[in-house]
Amino acid sequence: MLTLRPKFLLAAAFLTTTAAQLSAASFFPTSPLIQIGQDTDIFFTANAALNITDNLYSSTTKTSATSYTVTPGFALEYAKDSPLYATASISRSLVRYAGISRLNNSQDVLDGAVFIDLGGPLKFTLHSNYRESARNDNLTSLGIDGNAIGETLVRQGDYQHSLKLDYRLTEKISIGATFTNSYNRYLNPVTIVDPADKNPIFADRNRIYNTNSLNELNTKNIVLTATYNPPGDLITYGLNYSHALNDFSPAPYLSTNNDPHTQDIYKSTQDNLSFTASGSLTRSGKLGLSGSLGAVSSTTFSRVAAESKSTDLSYSLSLKHQLTESLNHSIDFGRYVSPTPSGINSKTTTYGYSISCAAAEKATFSFNVSRADTTVGETKIVSLNYGAMATYQMNQHLNFTANLSLADTKFPANSATNFQAKGFILSADFRY
Repeated sequence: MLTLRPKFLLAAAFLTTTAAQLSAASFFPTSPLIQIGQDTDIFFTANAALNITDNLYSSTTKTSATSYTVTPGFALEYAKDSPLYATASISRSLVRYAGISRLNNSQDVLDGAVFIDLGGPLKFTLHSNYRESARNDNLTSLGIDGNAIGETLVRQGDYQHSLKLDYRLTEKISIGATFTNSYNRYLNPVTIVDPADKNPIFADRNRIYNTNSLNELNTKNIVLTATYNPPGDLITYGLNYSHALNDFSPAPYLSTNNDPHTQDIYKSTQDNLSFTASGSLTRSGKLGLSGSLGAVSSTTFSRVAAESKSTDLSYSLSLKHQLTESLNHSIDFGRYVSPTPSGINSKTTTYGYSISCAAAEKATFSFNVSRADTTVGETKIVSLNYGAMATYQMNQHLNFTANLSLADTKFPANSATNFQAKGFILSADFRY
């Protein structure tokens, strides 16, 4: 059961009290930290977060943990709202765990983008991002058993680079192309700690590393789009085609037992053709629609397995309704096909509902519930997620967020591997 200890309640109370004092002081100037000429602004950014979970490793053996994170950083904006606009940011998160010092880590984030819009029919967007993380909860969707990782957190760096081109043929017809290269690298492999035997001298599993059973993914993707907005119509229609090349390669492999490396190299291609529609269903704009319907054709091959081909249906539908000026809700459905390290595509059907309320000028509350049914070969995974969030924007520089979550993951064919994870995050974001 997730419990809030007194010292954590005191920390939360301290944050709230400090926020009230800062609001009363109102000493923040309106200008950025550094201004160079008329075009360049440099901001100082910071985040402080308290994170409490009852299942840190996302496994059947629950381990409660509390972590504190401080994230200082800087953000640069050049020539905002001009034909040539650029942004860049850098930050480092210092994560510290109460009572589990071996998990303490730092996580870097680098981001940069250039936007070019000279007022003609052509627009360019160039974006590059690098983000580090230390987590296990995202491995389940890949068909990976969290228990195989032991009491460790998998650390990785994710890279994404993209170039987007948009061209307006007429007032009603536009075409576009997006080129994306994304890949991940697992960082700092550590020896596995078996919950059943935590003594590294006697436990065989302590002689292998937590990345040994993982694969890294490099994806190159091109998306071609065409959109059309009929005269007088509130809906924009589109046709999308994408071609992706997915390359799975073994993650860093280390073993003091000289165990054989069993991970294979898989490659797959995916071609997706879909029709899209988005816009408002009513003149008032209170009922919105966004959806797509298409087919995914996949080809998978490896060093040891024969080439395999498959074609699957994919779709998504999102309906958003504005009940009042302050109350909105939406319902979502979708079916997605994704590659996995096993060389078998995962097929996921999702259902979701969310509702948000602007309770006051500076405060908002939201609740969401979702379900995902995933099939990877013969393995079926059912994931239920519940979340509640409250945000308070004190001023243009400072805002606070509180988030409660519950994840319930079930394996119908093997209930012994089911697990749940509850979490609470309280954070403050600052930009000056």
